Amino acid sequence: MAQTDLAPLIGTWLEVTETIKYSTSGTYDIAIKKVSDGTILFSYANNAIINWRAGGTFVRPKWGIYRSLINAQDLRDEEVLFADFNIKEIE
Repeated sequence: MAQTDLAPLIGTWLEVTETIKYSTSGTYDIAIKKVSDGTILFSYANNAIINWRAGGTFVRPKWGIYRSLINAQDLRDEEVLFADFNIKEIE
């Protein structure tokens, strides 16, 4: 999909806006910007993404740090702090 360097995101308060239309022909959009000056550090959009399985009945979104134990030597202690967290359903 997309990737960016992690260094500019570390030790900085960020505002993340993520918009998802769940569908077999869905959309996904994310923008990450610095709270201090509004600089956009990362953005990505996909207007033709399959993010819903036929017959699905619910969504369970998750935010946080996800790590693989396949390469356990690469695991580090990390911390993610959340403030002013907001989820909205847009119809």
